Amino acid sequence: LGIIMFTFFKDAGKAARSQAKTQVFGLCLALLSLVMDGFVGPAQEEIFSKFSPSTHQMMYYVNGWAMVLLAVGLLITGDGFKALSFTLKHPSIFSKMFQFGLMSATGQFFVFFLVRSFSALTLVTVTTTRKFFTVLASIFWFKHSISTGQWASVALVFTGLAWEETSKYITKQRLRMAKDAEARAAAVAAPAPTPEAPAPQETEGSAPQPPAEGAEAETPPAAEPEGEAAPEEKKEGDGN
Repeated sequence: LGIIMFTFFKDAGKAARSQAKTQVFGLCLALLSLVMDGFVGPAQEEIFSKFSPSTHQMMYYVNGWAMVLLAVGLLITGDGFKALSFTLKHPSIFSKMFQFGLMSATGQFFVFFLVRSFSALTLVTVTTTRKFFTVLASIFWFKHSISTGQWASVALVFTGLAWEETSKYITKQRLRMAKDAEARAAAVAAPAPTPEAPAPQETEGSAPQPPAEGAEAETPPAAEPEGEAAPEEKKEGDGN
């Protein structure tokens, strides 16, 4: 809404009255483009969720079908032959076309990556913010003068962005607090563990505890008989 207002509040006094119909037709085309763009993002998100294509596959098929449809339109209107003759007369434009295609492909990759990794709503937020900051950069760089209504549109866009981020933060905090409350409630409702009785400890001088019923008593090691060492002593005496 803020971007539409920004475009609408442009100084129309410089335009001639004969161009009024052309301007209305252009605004209708812009509105139609916005309506169609509203269907593109959710449709791409549905394709990603159902068929799980990669970002490059989506780029390939979207641009392939776009080239077919655009070629049909160029043949019907005859603008394709005009464009071809213009490029043949001015071959220096090919380098500009290459640069434009390279930048467009790079931006398109990030567009499909955002839709695939996040959502179409995230893509709309990012692209709208980028477009508006581009307009602001153009205003300050080329020193354009804008009207009061356009400044109000700028304030509306920034207010909408700030409100969106604030609402997201509040929603996340509420979810975190609800999870913490559930965890505390589960901890209170859980029964306390029964403490185990400590094992009896033997002190010095105390009588050994009798073994438990069913347990085998430990037998002390048998003492060696004293008479076994006598032969060795006898041998030593014989040697002396």
